[in-house]
Amino acid sequence: MLSDGVAVPAGGPAMDAVGGGGLPGPGSPRVGGVSRDEENAAAAVLLGLLETAARDGHTVVPLTVVRAALAGRGVECDDALEGARADVAVFAGTRLGLRRLLDAEDRIARAVATRMAGGRIALVAGPAGERRDDLVTQVGGDGAAVADDAQSLDVEAFAAFFESCGTDEMVVLAGDPDELGSPGPGDVFASLLAVDGIPRYDVPDDGAGALAQLLAGIRRGELPRIEDPDRQVVVVPVANAAEAVHRVSQLLATSIPRAFGIPPAEIQVLCPLRRGPGGVLALRDAVATVGAPAPRTIHEAVGYRWPAVVVVFSPECAGVLTRQLVYTALSRAERHVSIVHGVGTALAGAVRSIATRPRRTTLRERLTQLTADQRLTQLTADG
Repeated sequence: MLSDGVAVPAGGPAMDAVGGGGLPGPGSPRVGGVSRDEENAAAAVLLGLLETAARDGHTVVPLTVVRAALAGRGVECDDALEGARADVAVFAGTRLGLRRLLDAEDRIARAVATRMAGGRIALVAGPAGERRDDLVTQVGGDGAAVADDAQSLDVEAFAAFFESCGTDEMVVLAGDPDELGSPGPGDVFASLLAVDGIPRYDVPDDGAGALAQLLAGIRRGELPRIEDPDRQVVVVPVANAAEAVHRVSQLLATSIPRAFGIPPAEIQVLCPLRRGPGGVLALRDAVATVGAPAPRTIHEAVGYRWPAVVVVFSPECAGVLTRQLVYTALSRAERHVSIVHGVGTALAGAVRSIATRPRRTTLRERLTQLTADQRLTQLTADG
């Protein structure tokens, strides 16, 4: 049965689904004798109504309006409308979500272009830590609006950030392009790094210490052999998930506290997987007995750092590793990282190749056009 109206889908960031485009094609008759052509006609009507309603800020299209629009297309059967609703819920939600994201990109581009013209924006790229913090202060001064870990912000978060900034406020975007990007749509920070004309400041490499050397090597796509008399980086080989869980218990309870004076409460366990015999859920019991923080997935650790980190790569993790994932996990450590290693050659293979597909935005093209328009306007005014 149909209700009194058709709800407007909220829309989601499923941008990849747009690639196929279009409503379902003609097919065989459906249940109740309603043809696919009738459902397609109903879906097309619904889609237009839903987009208009969303643009005007409405959340429901009255059923009387829907029926009148259907009648104009020669479709008067409620069964056809009911059959079309599922298709439209997915397709219209995707279309509306994409429109919202493109609108957010436009707002970002205009905010960036305005600040570029006034010299009120800068990018700071490199690993998190004191060196990056110091560089941000040097570039922006004490009164700048700073988006830290900018690589973790998606399109809508970036748009909201710019809208929260004062018109004349200096903006500094600081992030590490080698880390995992935002969980939401669009890699805005990487897109802005590719734009000519935005001042960029790179964090100087800290070559001191085995951990810094390891991270620098991963950024280059290699696992370097390093001298490590201070044991900043320790590799613990394991044959299976059960051994991995056992080794984690030892590292938390005795090995790391004795060797480095770091208590279990300051040691974070990270793993690529949530489930499985060596995943986050399986590691919770090992952690709970020694008073360490609850294990996290590597994605959940973005934006955080701890004195010591235990990264668990049990055998079932081999298929999910990427350079960004490995780099993000190891760079969460400030003083020490233990790598519980059961993935064999998959670790080096992941570091050598970048399997993460870039999530492109239209920002570079938009900014190129906007800055060209600004130059033309200035030349016209000067002439």
